[in-house]
Amino acid sequence: MKLKYFFIIVIILFVINCNTQNYQEEVSIVVESTVKDQSQLLFKKGNLLFNQKKYQEAIDFYNRSIKLNPSLPEVYINRGLAYERLNNNRLAINNYNIAIKLDPKNYLAYYNRAIIYYKFNKYQAAIEDNTKVIEIIPDFVLAYFNRGKIYYDLKNYQKSLIDFTKVIDLNSNYIYAYINRGNVFNSIKEYNKAIIDFTKAIEINPNIPIIYFNRAVTFDLLNDFKKSIQDYTKAIDLNPNLSIFYYNRGVAYYQTKNYKKSIEDFTTTIKLNPENDGAYINRGNAYASLKEYELAIKDYNQGIKINPKNPYNYKNRAIIYNIIGNKELADQDLTIAEQLENRSEINKDNDYL
Repeated sequence: MKLKYFFIIVIILFVINCNTQNYQEEVSIVVESTVKDQSQLLFKKGNLLFNQKKYQEAIDFYNRSIKLNPSLPEVYINRGLAYERLNNNRLAINNYNIAIKLDPKNYLAYYNRAIIYYKFNKYQAAIEDNTKVIEIIPDFVLAYFNRGKIYYDLKNYQKSLIDFTKVIDLNSNYIYAYINRGNVFNSIKEYNKAIIDFTKAIEINPNIPIIYFNRAVTFDLLNDFKKSIQDYTKAIDLNPNLSIFYYNRGVAYYQTKNYKKSIEDFTTTIKLNPENDGAYINRGNAYASLKEYELAIKDYNQGIKINPKNPYNYKNRAIIYNIIGNKELADQDLTIAEQLENRSEINKDNDYL
Protein backbone atom coordinates (compact mmCIF):
# COMPACT_ATOMS: atom_id res chain seq x y z
CA MET A 1 0.00 0.00 0.00
CA LYS A 2 2.84 2.38 0.79
CA LEU A 3 4.48 1.69 -2.58
CA LYS A 4 1.24 2.36 -4.40
CA TYR A 5 0.74 5.58 -2.54
CA PHE A 6 4.27 6.69 -3.35
CA PHE A 7 3.77 5.85 -7.01
CA ILE A 8 0.70 8.03 -7.26
CA ILE A 9 2.57 10.99 -5.80
CA VAL A 10 5.43 10.55 -8.21
CA ILE A 11 3.07 10.47 -11.17
CA ILE A 12 1.34 13.67 -9.98
CA LEU A 13 4.61 15.48 -9.47
CA PHE A 14 5.79 14.41 -12.86
CA VAL A 15 2.70 15.75 -14.56
CA ILE A 16 3.04 19.10 -12.79
CA ASN A 17 6.71 19.40 -13.61
CA CYS A 18 6.07 18.63 -17.24
CA ASN A 19 3.49 21.48 -17.49
CA THR A 20 5.01 24.13 -15.22
CA GLN A 21 4.89 26.95 -17.78
CA ASN A 22 1.28 26.32 -18.81
CA TYR A 23 0.25 25.89 -15.22
CA GLN A 24 1.77 29.24 -14.18
CA GLU A 25 -0.01 30.97 -17.04
CA GLU A 26 -3.31 29.40 -16.02
CA VAL A 27 -2.80 30.35 -12.38
CA SER A 28 -1.95 33.91 -13.45
CA ILE A 29 -5.14 34.13 -15.49
CA VAL A 30 -7.22 32.77 -12.62
CA VAL A 31 -5.65 35.20 -10.12
CA GLU A 32 -6.10 38.15 -12.46
CA SER A 33 -9.71 37.19 -13.09
CA THR A 34 -10.32 36.81 -9.37
CA VAL A 35 -8.81 40.24 -8.66
CA LYS A 36 -10.98 41.88 -11.32
CA ASP A 37 -14.07 40.12 -10.03
CA GLN A 38 -13.26 41.25 -6.51
CA SER A 39 -12.72 44.81 -7.75
CA GLN A 40 -16.12 44.76 -9.46
CA LEU A 41 -17.79 43.43 -6.31
CA LEU A 42 -16.28 46.26 -4.27
CA PHE A 43 -17.40 48.75 -6.93
CA LYS A 44 -20.97 47.42 -6.81
CA LYS A 45 -20.97 47.54 -3.02
CA GLY A 46 -19.81 51.15 -3.22
CA ASN A 47 -22.68 51.91 -5.59
CA LEU A 48 -25.19 50.43 -3.16
CA LEU A 49 -23.84 52.65 -0.39
CA PHE A 50 -23.89 55.65 -2.73
CA ASN A 51 -27.56 55.05 -3.47
CA GLN A 52 -28.16 54.97 0.30
CA LYS A 53 -26.43 58.39 0.49
CA LYS A 54 -23.60 56.89 2.54
CA TYR A 55 -21.04 58.73 0.47
CA GLN A 56 -17.94 58.36 2.65
CA GLU A 57 -18.54 54.63 3.04
CA ALA A 58 -19.03 54.39 -0.72
CA ILE A 59 -15.69 56.15 -1.25
CA ASP A 60 -13.99 53.61 1.02
CA PHE A 61 -15.23 50.77 -1.20
CA TYR A 62 -14.30 52.65 -4.38
CA ASN A 63 -10.79 53.09 -2.93
CA ARG A 64 -10.50 49.36 -2.33
CA SER A 65 -11.79 48.62 -5.82
CA ILE A 66 -9.24 50.98 -7.37
CA LYS A 67 -6.44 49.47 -5.32
CA LEU A 68 -7.20 46.06 -6.83
CA ASN A 69 -7.82 47.37 -10.34
CA PRO A 70 -6.82 50.99 -11.04
CA SER A 71 -7.85 50.91 -14.72
CA LEU A 72 -11.66 51.19 -14.48
CA PRO A 73 -12.83 54.74 -15.38
CA GLU A 74 -16.35 54.14 -14.05
CA VAL A 75 -15.01 53.67 -10.50
CA TYR A 76 -13.27 57.06 -10.64
CA ILE A 77 -16.43 58.66 -12.03
CA ASN A 78 -18.58 57.32 -9.20
CA ARG A 79 -15.96 58.21 -6.61
CA GLY A 80 -15.96 61.69 -8.11
CA LEU A 81 -19.73 61.86 -7.71
CA ALA A 82 -19.44 60.78 -4.08
CA TYR A 83 -16.84 63.48 -3.41
CA GLU A 84 -19.12 65.98 -5.11
CA ARG A 85 -21.99 65.02 -2.80
CA LEU A 86 -19.63 65.68 0.11
CA ASN A 87 -18.81 69.11 -1.41
CA ASN A 88 -15.23 68.09 -2.04
CA ASN A 89 -15.25 69.40 -5.59
CA ARG A 90 -11.47 69.45 -5.97
CA LEU A 91 -11.22 65.70 -5.43
CA ALA A 92 -14.28 65.18 -7.60
CA ILE A 93 -12.58 66.94 -10.52
CA ASN A 94 -9.36 64.99 -9.89
CA ASN A 95 -11.31 61.76 -10.25
CA TYR A 96 -13.01 62.90 -13.44
CA ASN A 97 -9.59 63.88 -14.81
CA ILE A 98 -8.25 60.38 -14.14
CA ALA A 99 -11.31 58.81 -15.76
CA ILE A 100 -10.74 60.95 -18.87
CA LYS A 101 -7.07 59.90 -19.04
CA LEU A 102 -8.11 56.25 -18.83
CA ASP A 103 -10.86 56.70 -21.40
CA PRO A 104 -10.81 59.98 -23.38
CA LYS A 105 -14.20 59.12 -24.89
CA ASN A 106 -15.98 58.62 -21.58
CA TYR A 107 -18.68 61.27 -21.92
CA LEU A 108 -19.89 60.98 -18.31
CA ALA A 109 -16.57 62.21 -16.97
CA TYR A 110 -16.76 65.34 -19.14
CA TYR A 111 -20.44 65.83 -18.32
CA ASN A 112 -19.94 65.61 -14.55
CA ARG A 113 -16.86 67.81 -14.65
CA ALA A 114 -18.81 70.43 -16.61
CA ILE A 115 -21.42 70.57 -13.85
CA ILE A 116 -18.76 71.43 -11.27
CA TYR A 117 -17.17 74.01 -13.56
CA TYR A 118 -20.58 75.63 -14.00
CA LYS A 119 -21.18 75.62 -10.27
CA PHE A 120 -18.02 77.67 -9.76
CA ASN A 121 -18.70 80.04 -12.68
CA LYS A 122 -15.98 78.54 -14.88
CA TYR A 123 -18.28 78.95 -17.82
CA GLN A 124 -15.81 78.52 -20.67
CA ALA A 125 -14.46 75.27 -19.21
CA ALA A 126 -18.03 74.03 -18.72
CA ILE A 127 -18.89 74.91 -22.32
CA GLU A 128 -15.83 73.02 -23.58
CA ASP A 129 -16.72 69.91 -21.57
CA ASN A 130 -20.34 69.92 -22.72
CA THR A 131 -19.15 70.40 -26.29
CA LYS A 132 -16.86 67.38 -25.86
CA VAL A 133 -19.82 65.33 -24.64
CA ILE A 134 -21.75 66.34 -27.76
CA GLU A 135 -18.81 65.34 -29.98
CA ILE A 136 -18.80 61.88 -28.37
CA ILE A 137 -22.59 61.46 -28.24
CA PRO A 138 -24.29 63.91 -30.64
CA ASP A 139 -27.80 63.22 -29.31
CA PHE A 140 -27.05 63.67 -25.59
CA VAL A 141 -29.89 66.00 -24.66
CA LEU A 142 -28.61 67.19 -21.28
CA ALA A 143 -25.30 68.39 -22.72
CA TYR A 144 -27.14 70.71 -25.13
CA PHE A 145 -29.48 71.82 -22.34
CA ASN A 146 -26.70 72.61 -19.88
CA ARG A 147 -24.64 74.39 -22.51
CA GLY A 148 -27.71 76.41 -23.44
CA LYS A 149 -28.09 77.49 -19.80
CA ILE A 150 -24.46 78.60 -19.68
CA TYR A 151 -24.82 80.61 -22.88
CA TYR A 152 -27.93 82.21 -21.37
CA ASP A 153 -26.02 83.20 -18.23
CA LEU A 154 -23.35 84.72 -20.48
CA LYS A 155 -26.09 86.63 -22.34
CA ASN A 156 -25.12 84.83 -25.54
CA TYR A 157 -28.78 84.46 -26.41
CA GLN A 158 -28.37 83.31 -30.00
CA LYS A 159 -26.21 80.32 -29.06
CA SER A 160 -28.48 79.61 -26.11
CA LEU A 161 -31.45 79.62 -28.48
CA ILE A 162 -29.71 77.17 -30.82
CA ASP A 163 -28.98 74.73 -27.97
CA PHE A 164 -32.48 74.80 -26.48
CA THR A 165 -33.97 74.35 -29.94
CA LYS A 166 -31.70 71.34 -30.48
CA VAL A 167 -32.95 69.86 -27.20
CA ILE A 168 -36.53 70.24 -28.41
CA ASP A 169 -35.61 68.65 -31.75
CA LEU A 170 -34.19 65.65 -29.89
CA ASN A 171 -36.99 65.46 -27.31
CA SER A 172 -40.14 67.39 -28.13
CA ASN A 173 -41.55 66.82 -24.63
CA TYR A 174 -38.57 68.13 -22.69
CA ILE A 175 -40.49 70.72 -20.72
CA TYR A 176 -37.55 72.67 -19.30
CA ALA A 177 -36.21 73.33 -22.78
CA TYR A 178 -39.43 75.20 -23.60
CA ILE A 179 -39.28 77.11 -20.31
CA ASN A 180 -35.68 78.15 -20.84
CA ARG A 181 -36.13 78.96 -24.51
CA GLY A 182 -39.12 81.07 -23.50
CA ASN A 183 -36.83 82.98 -21.14
CA VAL A 184 -34.37 83.51 -23.99
CA PHE A 185 -37.14 84.87 -26.22
CA ASN A 186 -38.10 87.27 -23.42
CA SER A 187 -34.49 88.44 -23.18
CA ILE A 188 -34.39 89.27 -26.90
CA LYS A 189 -37.89 90.82 -26.71
CA GLU A 190 -39.56 88.14 -28.84
CA TYR A 191 -42.47 88.07 -26.42
CA ASN A 192 -45.01 86.28 -28.61
CA LYS A 193 -42.56 83.43 -29.21
CA ALA A 194 -41.93 83.28 -25.47
CA ILE A 195 -45.66 82.90 -24.83
CA ILE A 196 -45.84 80.07 -27.38
CA ASP A 197 -43.05 78.21 -25.56
CA PHE A 198 -44.52 78.75 -22.09
CA THR A 199 -47.92 77.63 -23.36
CA LYS A 200 -46.37 74.46 -24.81
CA ALA A 201 -44.69 73.78 -21.47
CA ILE A 202 -48.05 74.15 -19.72
CA GLU A 203 -49.58 71.66 -22.16
CA ILE A 204 -46.89 69.15 -21.24
CA ASN A 205 -47.34 69.70 -17.49
CA PRO A 206 -50.05 72.08 -16.26
CA ASN A 207 -48.97 71.81 -12.61
CA ILE A 208 -45.70 73.75 -12.52
CA PRO A 209 -46.33 77.23 -11.06
CA ILE A 210 -43.16 78.88 -12.40
CA ILE A 211 -44.35 78.41 -16.00
CA TYR A 212 -47.51 80.42 -15.32
CA PHE A 213 -45.38 83.00 -13.54
CA ASN A 214 -42.99 83.33 -16.49
CA ARG A 215 -45.86 83.60 -18.96
CA ALA A 216 -47.49 86.21 -16.72
CA VAL A 217 -44.30 88.29 -16.77
CA THR A 218 -44.36 88.10 -20.56
CA PHE A 219 -47.97 89.28 -20.64
CA ASP A 220 -46.89 92.18 -18.39
CA LEU A 221 -44.22 93.09 -20.93
CA LEU A 222 -46.96 93.15 -23.56
CA ASN A 223 -49.14 95.30 -21.24
CA ASP A 224 -51.77 92.55 -21.23
CA PHE A 225 -52.39 92.77 -17.49
CA LYS A 226 -55.70 90.91 -17.56
CA LYS A 227 -53.96 87.77 -18.81
CA SER A 228 -50.98 88.26 -16.53
CA ILE A 229 -53.28 88.46 -13.49
CA GLN A 230 -54.91 85.19 -14.57
CA ASP A 231 -51.53 83.48 -14.81
CA TYR A 232 -50.27 84.89 -11.49
CA THR A 233 -53.49 83.65 -9.88
CA LYS A 234 -52.93 80.16 -11.31
CA ALA A 235 -49.34 80.18 -10.04
CA ILE A 236 -50.60 81.16 -6.58
CA ASP A 237 -53.19 78.38 -6.65
CA LEU A 238 -50.39 75.89 -7.30
CA ASN A 239 -48.00 77.41 -4.75
CA PRO A 240 -49.46 79.94 -2.31
CA ASN A 241 -46.19 80.41 -0.40
CA LEU A 242 -44.03 82.37 -2.84
CA SER A 243 -44.08 86.09 -2.13
CA ILE A 244 -42.92 87.06 -5.64
CA PHE A 245 -46.18 85.70 -7.10
CA TYR A 246 -48.27 88.07 -4.96
CA TYR A 247 -45.83 90.94 -5.51
CA ASN A 248 -46.04 90.74 -9.29
CA ARG A 249 -49.80 90.31 -9.25
CA GLY A 250 -50.00 93.35 -6.99
CA VAL A 251 -48.08 95.35 -9.58
CA ALA A 252 -50.42 94.10 -12.33
CA TYR A 253 -53.49 95.07 -10.27
CA TYR A 254 -51.93 98.50 -9.72
CA GLN A 255 -51.46 98.90 -13.48
CA THR A 256 -55.17 98.18 -13.98
CA LYS A 257 -56.00 100.74 -11.23
CA ASN A 258 -57.42 98.02 -8.99
CA TYR A 259 -55.71 99.55 -5.98
CA LYS A 260 -57.55 97.62 -3.28
CA LYS A 261 -56.57 94.27 -4.81
CA SER A 262 -53.07 95.63 -5.24
CA ILE A 263 -52.90 96.50 -1.53
CA GLU A 264 -54.10 93.01 -0.59
CA ASP A 265 -51.34 91.39 -2.63
CA PHE A 266 -48.59 93.66 -1.31
CA THR A 267 -49.83 92.96 2.23
CA THR A 268 -49.55 89.22 1.60
CA THR A 269 -46.10 89.78 0.11
CA ILE A 270 -45.01 91.54 3.30
CA LYS A 271 -46.36 88.72 5.48
CA LEU A 272 -44.34 86.19 3.48
CA ASN A 273 -41.27 88.42 3.13
CA PRO A 274 -41.15 91.28 5.66
CA GLU A 275 -37.83 92.57 4.26
CA ASN A 276 -39.21 93.32 0.79
CA ASP A 277 -38.90 97.11 0.67
CA GLY A 278 -40.52 97.17 -2.78
CA ALA A 279 -43.73 95.74 -1.34
CA TYR A 280 -43.95 98.61 1.17
CA ILE A 281 -43.16 101.24 -1.47
CA ASN A 282 -45.67 99.85 -3.95
CA ARG A 283 -48.34 99.47 -1.28
CA GLY A 284 -47.59 103.07 -0.37
CA ASN A 285 -48.17 104.02 -4.01
CA ALA A 286 -51.51 102.19 -3.97
CA TYR A 287 -52.53 103.98 -0.75
CA ALA A 288 -51.48 107.28 -2.31
CA SER A 289 -53.65 106.54 -5.35
CA LEU A 290 -56.57 106.09 -2.93
CA LYS A 291 -55.54 109.36 -1.21
CA GLU A 292 -54.69 107.46 1.98
CA TYR A 293 -51.63 109.66 2.44
CA GLU A 294 -50.82 108.84 6.07
CA LEU A 295 -50.79 105.12 5.28
CA ALA A 296 -48.69 105.82 2.20
CA ILE A 297 -46.09 107.76 4.22
CA LYS A 298 -46.03 105.02 6.84
CA ASP A 299 -45.22 102.45 4.14
CA TYR A 300 -42.59 104.69 2.55
CA ASN A 301 -40.97 105.11 5.96
CA GLN A 302 -40.75 101.34 6.39
CA GLY A 303 -39.45 100.86 2.85
CA ILE A 304 -36.72 103.43 3.49
CA LYS A 305 -35.86 101.79 6.80
CA ILE A 306 -35.30 98.47 5.02
CA ASN A 307 -33.47 99.99 2.05
CA PRO A 308 -32.17 103.50 2.76
CA LYS A 309 -30.01 103.55 -0.39
CA ASN A 310 -32.79 103.50 -2.99
CA PRO A 311 -33.34 107.07 -4.25
CA TYR A 312 -36.79 106.25 -5.63
CA ASN A 313 -38.07 105.49 -2.14
CA TYR A 314 -37.33 109.09 -1.10
CA LYS A 315 -38.76 110.48 -4.34
CA ASN A 316 -42.06 108.70 -3.75
CA ARG A 317 -42.28 110.01 -0.21
CA ALA A 318 -41.38 113.52 -1.42
CA ILE A 319 -44.34 113.46 -3.81
CA ILE A 320 -46.74 112.76 -0.95
CA TYR A 321 -45.14 115.37 1.31
CA ASN A 322 -45.71 117.92 -1.48
CA ILE A 323 -49.34 116.80 -1.85
CA ILE A 324 -50.04 117.30 1.85
CA GLY A 325 -48.18 120.64 1.82
CA ASN A 326 -45.04 119.68 3.74
CA LYS A 327 -42.54 121.26 1.33
CA GLU A 328 -39.66 121.20 3.80
CA LEU A 329 -39.74 117.42 4.22
CA ALA A 330 -40.31 117.00 0.49
CA ASP A 331 -37.19 119.04 -0.27
CA GLN A 332 -35.19 117.03 2.25
CA ASP A 333 -36.22 113.78 0.57
CA LEU A 334 -35.44 115.10 -2.90
CA THR A 335 -31.99 116.22 -1.71
CA ILE A 336 -31.27 112.76 -0.29
CA ALA A 337 -32.52 111.14 -3.51
CA GLU A 338 -30.23 113.38 -5.59
CA GLN A 339 -27.23 112.57 -3.39
CA LEU A 340 -27.90 108.84 -3.72
CA GLU A 341 -28.23 109.13 -7.50
CA ASN A 342 -24.97 111.08 -7.76
CA ARG A 343 -23.23 108.49 -5.61
CA SER A 344 -24.61 105.76 -7.85
CA GLU A 345 -23.27 107.52 -10.96
CA ILE A 346 -19.83 107.85 -9.34
CA ASN A 347 -19.82 104.13 -8.54
CA LYS A 348 -20.75 103.35 -12.16
CA ASP A 349 -17.87 105.50 -13.39
CA ASN A 350 -15.48 103.72 -11.04
CA ASP A 351 -16.52 100.39 -12.55
CA TYR A 352 -14.83 101.48 -15.77
CA LEU A 353 -11.57 102.67 -14.18
